[in-house]
Amino acid sequence: MDKYTLKGEKHIVDLIKEGIIIVSLESRIGLSGVNQGKYKNKNLVFKLKKDYIEDLYNKELTFDNNLNINRNYKYKDTGFYMMK
Repeated sequence: MDKYTLKGEKHIVDLIKEGIIIVSLESRIGLSGVNQGKYKNKNLVFKLKKDYIEDLYNKELTFDNNLNINRNYKYKDTGFYMMK
């Protein structure tokens, strides 16, 4: 698992212009109530292929997923796992 930080907002615009980030607007038609039959914006979606993730983000840390964790024992009253 890796931790990334955003390079900058201006950089996002450049990647959209280059076609690396794909932007789409999803809409739907209201089915009931006041909005019945009217188009509504549902989501603004940004898509980025995994191959280009380091064009948008700086890699900060890499975590080792192969830690010796006892996944059968949970610490009382929390969702955290205890390490051996």
